[in-house]
Amino acid sequence: AEYQHEPHEEGSIFTDDLFNWGKPPRIDHFVSIVAHWDVAYAGTSTADYNAVRVWGLDRENRYWLIGAYCRQSKMAAAVRWMVAFDKALPDSAVVRWQYESQFWNDELERTVRDVCREERHDLRLGQAERGRANKYDRILTLHPYYQNGRVWYSERLRAEQDVQVALAQLKGIEPGYSTHDDAPDADECAISVQSREVLTQEWA
Repeated sequence: AEYQHEPHEEGSIFTDDLFNWGKPPRIDHFVSIVAHWDVAYAGTSTADYNAVRVWGLDRENRYWLIGAYCRQSKMAAAVRWMVAFDKALPDSAVVRWQYESQFWNDELERTVRDVCREERHDLRLGQAERGRANKYDRILTLHPYYQNGRVWYSERLRAEQDVQVALAQLKGIEPGYSTHDDAPDADECAISVQSREVLTQEWA
């Protein structure tokens, strides 16, 4: 179903009733914005997805999806999307861009450098270390946030194919799954950065 861009049947964990859609705060009113790129190299119809997920943390400690790229593409296409998003930001808003460290980092960094040179833009993309915990377990740590109504999706993204493909991936997360999980993995990486900052502020 994912390859045909059809909705995945509702999963047993991330069910339809857990998804909240609404109007997010103005982009420069977020406490922080973190974007994580889960990198895929091949760009073929059977390869993993290049998934970029942009999450904003509001003043009520809710996480808003405000930008998304999820395609079986070459790395350069994902970088161009990030550059376009970054260029469109007002001067009063900043996104912290990060990507998951890969064994082909040299090729990745060359691609980023070439695209940024072509676009005449400095993306300031930082490297994040790969999580050591099992990916399935890490993704499941998002479930309480969904249950507690702390995860929200911008209504204007609802019809975007990238968002619907990513939703299908998330709904497919269940015991023994064999579907793609690139977008949920990127979600967990971005939200975990912000959740640690929330805890630091609460404990300060």
